[in-house]
Amino acid sequence: MPFVNEFVSEADIKKYHLDALWLRWHPFDKTVPSYYRHIWAVDRERDAYFIQLDSGGNEVHKKGCVLFWRGIEWQVGIAVAQGSSPSLKERPFRVVWDLLRIQHPNGHATPTAEIIPILKEALTAYGYCGALQQVPHTVVEFNF
Repeated sequence: MPFVNEFVSEADIKKYHLDALWLRWHPFDKTVPSYYRHIWAVDRERDAYFIQLDSGGNEVHKKGCVLFWRGIEWQVGIAVAQGSSPSLKERPFRVVWDLLRIQHPNGHATPTAEIIPILKEALTAYGYCGALQQVPHTVVEFNF
């Protein structure tokens, strides 16, 4: 089964401890804000998901994410790269991703040859903004 975009169910939020994960990425918050909804690209057959947890603050094109793969929450930094569409109205809409980092949460070695294809699958499904907003006819490309 390929990755699909979803708003995460309460059962999956509890199963994968997504509120705790969100709080680890936002250490100054005491709780997940009431307006926030978890969204992800999930592959249930492989028990894998991709979730964005942080936008780059002043650098809006950068995103902090987690790729859950083989039981590990890999920390992923990506950025919208040059060559991406400047307007949501452009057809086909194009999003080009740069990879800034992939890190094991405990600093162990990263098997990039294994992880990169899974990350690309997840980002291809995620498209522009996952379940939150999709743009018709999106073309996803990678600089990695």
